[in-house]
Amino acid sequence: SQPPRGQVAAMSYFYDVAADYGLIDLVSGGRVSVSEYRQAAVVACSASNVEQPWACIDLVYIVTLLQDAYKMQDHQPVLLFKKINNHEVSWALGLAYTTVMNKIATN
Repeated sequence: SQPPRGQVAAMSYFYDVAADYGLIDLVSGGRVSVSEYRQAAVVACSASNVEQPWACIDLVYIVTLLQDAYKMQDHQPVLLFKKINNHEVSWALGLAYTTVMNKIATN
């Protein structure tokens, strides 16, 4: 797989995990680099957290996806969105958008 070109945007799980661990503002979203997710994972995995028992696994999973599966570099930011133009985004909307754009491109 090739590393992504241009900006990378994410939603749903990526957004929720970043918000839960204070990497972004819950309302406005933000931008988180792979290394920022990794630093949060190191902190989460170094101590027991009764209130957020899945913190270590959630953050390590995201770092692994971004770095190993998506081939992103440490400095690359991920733009995290909950809403765009006051419309909530989700993976289903992203899939629908990609499907429509692919059909348009092949016609």
